[in-house]
Amino acid sequence: MPPNVKIIGQLYRLNLTRDLGDEELGRCETSHQVIHLNIRQGDDSLRDTCLHEILHAIHYLTGCDDDDPEERFTSMGATGLRLVLMENPELTDWILSR
Repeated sequence: MPPNVKIIGQLYRLNLTRDLGDEELGRCETSHQVIHLNIRQGDDSLRDTCLHEILHAIHYLTGCDDDDPEERFTSMGATGLRLVLMENPELTDWILSR
């Protein structure tokens, strides 16, 4: 797992932690540009959680909110995620690895 990820021009730190509750797999702190990932989960779950939290950052940075129509929400998320994967080859390799 890379230490950082560039998300739409902003550098977020990826932080493996045990400080999240057992039910909380990850957390995105947009104000501090940190994505916390609960280390107490399997490898595939960790990669999924990382993408999940990256999508939270993308939605925040593109101004999407819970009231946006599904198509706009999905379109902005897909475009943002593609940019993240293109700008972070080390992250892409890690996400897709087994």
